[in-house]
Amino acid sequence: MNTYNYNGKIITLTQEPYIANDNAHYEASAVDADDDIYMVRWDIILDAEDAADCTDESNMCAWDNPSAITKL
Repeated sequence: MNTYNYNGKIITLTQEPYIANDNAHYEASAVDADDDIYMVRWDIILDAEDAADCTDESNMCAWDNPSAITKL
């Protein structure tokens, strides 16, 4: 799974990103070495028409650059 640096901590995704209820973001749960839980969010960077036709999700978001990481 992918890892990200958040405030000096390495967090690791615990699931594959999925489309959020708002249809404007992807999100996934993550955990750090202390078992703290996080939500990682990515903005969809394609416009609505291109996103609807997109079959390759690798281009849907800037996966290396989450738009938000929130400790839960």
